[in-house]
Amino acid sequence: MNREETLYRALQTRDPRFDGKFFVGVRTTGIYCRPICPAKPRRENVEFYPSAVAAEKAGYRPCLRCRPESAPRSPAWIGKSAIVQRALRSLPALATFDEVTFAERFGVSSRHLRRLFMEEVGKTPKQIYFESRLGLARKLIVETSLPLTDIAFASGFKSVRRFNDAFRLRFKRSPSQIRRSKVDSLGLRLKLSYRPPYDFEQVLWFYRMHQIEGLESFEGETYVRMIAYEGELGTIRVSNLPDENALELRVDFPSARILPDVVARVRAMFDLDSDPL
Repeated sequence: MNREETLYRALQTRDPRFDGKFFVGVRTTGIYCRPICPAKPRRENVEFYPSAVAAEKAGYRPCLRCRPESAPRSPAWIGKSAIVQRALRSLPALATFDEVTFAERFGVSSRHLRRLFMEEVGKTPKQIYFESRLGLARKLIVETSLPLTDIAFASGFKSVRRFNDAFRLRFKRSPSQIRRSKVDSLGLRLKLSYRPPYDFEQVLWFYRMHQIEGLESFEGETYVRMIAYEGELGTIRVSNLPDENALELRVDFPSARILPDVVARVRAMFDLDSDPL
């Protein structure tokens, strides 16, 4: 069995172990999907890409059902150089993005960092930053009942109009079209995908053994931590959804602006982009 036959077999069985490791472009629809997408296109209609960037460069747009931006980080996005690896890890948690200031953090010019990103990832740091923010925005629209205005500002946009224009350009839909029905939820809940097998109990045990008194606590199989941002306090709760290969993140905080940083830190803390195999 050659490589493409193996990938198509993973697509047919919706094997979550391959989630984020490759993406599938469907020629008949012009969209690209995760291997776990419910859609099952014919073999002659698909082609495979190592990353979402490669699929988009080939002219495909992201699927509205499986939401490729929600996949665990693809190995093709890691980058070859230490600078690119560090920069990619830093991007999701940034509250705002300034190209020159960001490059200075790694001791290089913005021009040099752009060149490295184009060579190793295929997009500039600015492009990846805003696409990651738009991906988070779509997650918030689909999974929460946050007002669209709050989501726009939480995504790093200074105006709702600019947010709407950028969102429509990327997803070919307006934010209101994506939100087909309002989510009935208490607080703010997000699902953060991982690749199985994932030993959540072992990770939770580790944090129990290294508990920070006054900041961390445990409610059964749920991790609870207090958070602070610009003088305001809140809490996060993290629990496992093994049937969905995801962690549930519940955030209780006055402002949605903290969400990109919280999501990035929780993904790193629970090592959700690891490859267990």
